[in-house]
Amino acid sequence: MRGSPLIRALFAFLGIALTGLPLWRLTHRTNAAAVAQAPEIKARAAAIEFTLTAPAEKISVRHLGKVVWTGEATGGKAEANFTIPWPREGVDLRVQIEWPENGPQAAARLRLTDPEGGEQEQSIWSAGPADEVLTFR
Repeated sequence: MRGSPLIRALFAFLGIALTGLPLWRLTHRTNAAAVAQAPEIKARAAAIEFTLTAPAEKISVRHLGKVVWTGEATGGKAEANFTIPWPREGVDLRVQIEWPENGPQAAARLRLTDPEGGEQEQSIWSAGPADEVLTFR
C-alpha cells in the first residue's frame, strides 16, 4: 500500500465536507417563501325550508360555530333566511332539532336554496333530539 492513511482519511473527510455544503444550503433556506393569502369570501344570502314529520320545539342552524338561525316548527314547517360566507366548495351546516326525548322516529327534509338559486335537499332521521352536520355544495 502506498501513501499515508492519515492523508487518505483527510481527503475522504474533505470530500464529505464538500458534498455536505450543498446539502446544508438546500435544507437551510434564508428567504422564506411568501405564504399565499386565502381570498376573501363574501357573505351571501341563502334560504332553507324545513318539512318535519313531527313538531319540533326548537331548530337551530350553525355555520362555523355561530348560530345563523333559530326557530320553531310546531306546524311541521319552518323557513329560514340567513347570510353566510359561501365559498365555491360549499358549506357545512350544523342542524340541531329538538324533538321530544324517547319520542317516535321522526324525519326532517331540508331544502336549501344556495346563492346561485340552485336547490339541494338533505334529510335527517332521529328518535329524539337530532344533531347533524350537513354539507351543501
